[in-house]
Formats: sequence, structure tokens, C-alpha cells
Amino acid sequence: MAPVKKRRPMTEALIDDVQYVGILRMLGGHKDNFLFEIGNAMRRNHFFKTSLDPKFHHINIDCYQGLKEGRINESFIEEMRSKPMFSMLYENKFPAQDAVDSSGYSPLYFDTELQNRIKPSVEIFGELRMGCDVAGEGSNYSVITLRGKNGAKIVYREHTPDTMAFVSAIIKAYRDYKPYRIYIDKVGIGKPVYDRLRELPEMYDNGECILVGVMAGESAEDKENFFNKRAEMYWRQRDWLQVATLEGDNWLDLLDVRYKVQSDRKIKIKSKDEMIKEGVYSPDVADSLSLTFYESETKFAENEVSSFIPDYD
Repeated sequence: MAPVKKRRPMTEALIDDVQYVGILRMLGGHKDNFLFEIGNAMRRNHFFKTSLDPKFHHINIDCYQGLKEGRINESFIEEMRSKPMFSMLYENKFPAQDAVDSSGYSPLYFDTELQNRIKPSVEIFGELRMGCDVAGEGSNYSVITLRGKNGAKIVYREHTPDTMAFVSAIIKAYRDYKPYRIYIDKVGIGKPVYDRLRELPEMYDNGECILVGVMAGESAEDKENFFNKRAEMYWRQRDWLQVATLEGDNWLDLLDVRYKVQSDRKIKIKSKDEMIKEGVYSPDVADSLSLTFYESETKFAENEVSSFIPDYD
């Protein structure tokens, strides 16, 4: 007699609960079946519940098991320990219950790690980038942040619904600090500011415009790992802040920025519309700083004076 073929759907932690229910429904019409789930401890969803369900046989293979088996070494584990999501991806620890919201988003930064990066004063060195976030009506701020290789500071933060007044603030900041690049959103409320600055001869250096228009919704350079450019900019910012320092106060809206890994494995940052629906103000300072990561750090480093680049490795 030929062996009976069993239906064996395989699910992951990144499959949402609605899709998961559909998979269970497919199994319901077959008497001889079983469910095999495999994944990382990314979300407290169906996969988390399965990890606690005694009806399932559980196999947990974390980085320490890989170390015992000789598949990885201690230096690799220590290198990854400073990276985001280490506990989830390597130690197989699900995020704390209060760390993931109802939509599956986790904080990009936690309070303790952010506080460790904030200092009263920072001597910024290296080629400078300036990020300009334009405020609309309401409680939003127009913000200008200045970033070097090792740190960043806020040089302007005001309620400025008058976009042309913000143009003047950007020009003043440019004259004061002479950044290598100025980054500004060129769609929506930022477009009039971007268009006006493009008209000014001061924004050109040897015929090259130092003003870079940003569209956060455009495709990322790394399309395989990021949902859009906004996610890529914020993740570059997250990596940079592991070794960099922020000067002064008013950085706390970085704590409002949340991300999740979608079912296609791409990282997505919670949209401003989603945040507003939950009563969270637009993270103006965080957005301003993220704009300075529009271009990759590799490109940035090509223009650095090598003696100013610290060895972070």
C-alpha cells in the first residue's frame, strides 16, 4: 500500500494571525495531518502562543546551541549582541508584552539606550549633513538637525507654520555651519520650502546643488530588506546611534518611532497617519535627523578627511 500523504503547512512568526487562521482552516478538512511552525521570536502573535502550547512538540535552537555544535563562534555572537533584535533573532526571546503594540510594531529605540546616547555637549567632527523637517499646522515643530560623523545636535526647533520663515531659518543655519549637504522633504508641506531654496544661488557650490530633495515613500536602495526609503533611513540612523552621541534635550520623540518586520521580511516604520490615529504627534526631531541618512554612510565616508574617522571596529 502506498504511504498516505499528509498535508504539512509550514508557517512563520511573520505570518499574521488572519493568514494563520486560513492555514488552520485548510487543515480542518483532513483527518491525517499535522502543523509544523518554524520561525524567530519576532512577535507575540500566534507563533508566541504556539511556543507555550503543550500540544506542540517544541524545539528551541538558539545561538548558544549553535555555539555548542560549532556552527558559529563566540566572537560572532558578541559582534551581533550590539545589533538590533539580538534577543529575538539569536537568543529566541520574544519581546516583552509592552514592547509590541496591537499592530505588531516594536520601538526602534528604548528609553535606557537612548538616554545613554544623550550628552549635554558634543564636539561634532567630520563632514556635516543638515536635515530639515517642515511643520504644518497644529502642534508640529519645524526642526533643523546637524549631524557629523560622531554626533548630532538640534540647531532649530520652532512652531513655524510660515514655510517662508523656515526658509530663512535654513539659510541662517547653512551660513553658520556650512554643511556638505542639506536634506529636506520635497513632497507635501516641504515642497514650497524645497522649491524656494533651489532658486537661491547660495544653495549651489561650484555649480552643484547642495540641497537634496527627499521622498520618504520612494523605494529603498536595499529593496530586499526595507519597505521604503523612510524605513531604510531610520534603520541607518539606528545603526549609527549605536556609536554616536546626541547633544542636548528634545530627542525623546525618537522613542515614538516604531518598526515591524512584515511577512515579506521587509522592515517598515509605522506611518505618521497610523501614529496620529493613536494620538501620537509626528516625531519631528526624529524625522529631521533621519533625513540626513538619505545617502549611505559609505558615500558619506568617501568625502571624509581620513584622520577624522574614528575606528569603531
